[in-house]
Amino acid sequence: MDGFSDPPGIQVTPSGIVARYGLPLPNLAIGVFSLENLRLDAYLDLPFIGRSLEIGFAFCSRQAPFRLTVSLLGGGGFFGIVLTPKRVAVLEAALEFGAAVSLNFGVASGSLSVMAGIYFRLELATGESRLTGYFRARGEVDVLGIVSASIEIYLDLTFETATGTVYGRARISVSVHIGFWSQSVTIECEKRFVGSGPAPAPLGAAAEEPPRPPAFAEMMAPYTDPVTGARRDPVTEYCTAFAEVS
Repeated sequence: MDGFSDPPGIQVTPSGIVARYGLPLPNLAIGVFSLENLRLDAYLDLPFIGRSLEIGFAFCSRQAPFRLTVSLLGGGGFFGIVLTPKRVAVLEAALEFGAAVSLNFGVASGSLSVMAGIYFRLELATGESRLTGYFRARGEVDVLGIVSASIEIYLDLTFETATGTVYGRARISVSVHIGFWSQSVTIECEKRFVGSGPAPAPLGAAAEEPPRPPAFAEMMAPYTDPVTGARRDPVTEYCTAFAEVS
């Protein structure tokens, strides 16, 4: 109850005062049921000028979510909120569910986990919101602490209301450690899909908003071939590409 009056962390600068308070909670394990990595955090940001008061509360965090497991099945998540005297400034939360298993043979140990979840973030100050669905698979093995290797596959699909677009990301990370030598390789790509937003500004004109990607209907509309001058239909070309030739 007196967390902000005697906090573990306080910072005083010419721009304001920031007080932080964190309270780790004990793990709970009953049989095959386990609830761990629980933590409550809060901060109070009192600026001297230019900004309004902010109070933030969080149950766990995105970097360290809580873990709930029942036998081989498990999940986790977190919740955070930032408040000002006028409104809720930021709201974010995530939940994930999947399966995980660990094996230990003495000389060698390993683990495998497969998780799928959803993440949501809303910033009322800017009107931006983001909704992400993701899939993550990770496997690792260790032999006598001398040789270890891990691989992680991560896929996500995000919708942004600010631009009205959807984009997906894929990432594969491989890490190998042998004695004092280690090497990590990450390969990632991003694909942005069409959305609905304001039409692109004419060439040479100043745009008040960033141009949006073309809509699907615009991409698949008939067009004139710039080389041959023939009229072409992308839908027909796509369908005939899979037609069976007799």
